[in-house]
Amino acid sequence: MNGIIIDEKAVLAAMPDALFITDAQDSIVSTNRSAQDLLGYQAEELIGVSLDAVISRTASASVSHIQDIEQAETYRSNNEYIVKNKTGKEISVLLAETALKNQVGETIGHAYITHNIADFIEREKEMLEIKQELQGLNGALIATLQHEKEMSARLEMLNEEIAESNRKLSVEIETRKRIEEELARSNTELEQFAYVASHDLREPLRMVTSYLQLLLKRYIANLDANAQEFFGFAMDGAARMNRLINDLLDYSRVGTKGGLFAPTECNDVISQAAKNLEVAIEEKNAAITCGSLPVLMADQNQLVQLFQNLLGNAIKFCKEKTPEVHVAAKQEERYWLFSVKDNGIGIAPEHRERIFQIFQRLHTREEYEGTGIGLAVCKRIVERHGGRIWVESEQGTGTIFWFTLPIKMAY
Repeated sequence: MNGIIIDEKAVLAAMPDALFITDAQDSIVSTNRSAQDLLGYQAEELIGVSLDAVISRTASASVSHIQDIEQAETYRSNNEYIVKNKTGKEISVLLAETALKNQVGETIGHAYITHNIADFIEREKEMLEIKQELQGLNGALIATLQHEKEMSARLEMLNEEIAESNRKLSVEIETRKRIEEELARSNTELEQFAYVASHDLREPLRMVTSYLQLLLKRYIANLDANAQEFFGFAMDGAARMNRLINDLLDYSRVGTKGGLFAPTECNDVISQAAKNLEVAIEEKNAAITCGSLPVLMADQNQLVQLFQNLLGNAIKFCKEKTPEVHVAAKQEERYWLFSVKDNGIGIAPEHRERIFQIFQRLHTREEYEGTGIGLAVCKRIVERHGGRIWVESEQGTGTIFWFTLPIKMAY
């Protein structure tokens, strides 16, 4: 080959992988330096030793591997084996085998090449550590959710105090000053809660999300499919937590961050709510109609939120047909009676009361998205305007949400 002389023995001796040459009985007749270093023996100590004494075949490897080689291909694919060195230490290796034949095709021995996979095993351990770290992050998310539940319980308690204070204010004029002070105290606590929800809850959530993104960026090349799925679960949980915090803030601000009452055209309110739901309306080709609605002294932004929540639910909870929603109002003796009627899936009678409670869901997140706060917000808005809200429905026949606003609020 162009005058180049290849020293085959020197090449084999310099191989980084261990080489074992055996006779027909699988007794070692020759090794290279890498094999001697792997086992910790001198070359002469290995001569005549059965290969089975130093290499243990896994359960998946055939005992009659020599016959397998002779009957199949000359060269066999890699299989995992265990090598025991002179000190008894077990080392995982990949083993490639080939039969050695004489000029007439008879098998006179075998050549075995082993590749140390200790580094690969170490990488597997690193992957396990990453998985454990992901489990720790998941635990942190669970703890954050538990903290949020405790804060929501406190919010419920504060809301009950405010409602009680407002009722006393209307019937106990002589104690007005004391009640106003109590209401101011409760409002201050509620505003403090809003700060906690927006800062103390969001900050650890941002930190968890940031570290999840950092871990994913740095280690995605080392993650298997399960680990990447765990990351997906964690990121999805953080996103749901963020939506829940935002909805909680909306709920807490109904009574404390509301605007001033001003003449409000309810037909314009419906138009604005429909515009905000434009994507959902187009996706389901929903039809929203309304009759002639009154002009009220009201907080326009909150009325938009009220109708947007009711219309959004009507569109969302309508399956296998085009959503049809109609808004109407009629004047009664002391109040305006509004109705929002749909052709959706309906609500079972036993659930009619609790749907207005915070965090109440009748369906799983896989069936319908949401946090279970929307109707609780509607109830608070209606009550702030001096009315009440209820529902009439049967499963499979659609739903009508009714609410009242006092006549004195009409413009």
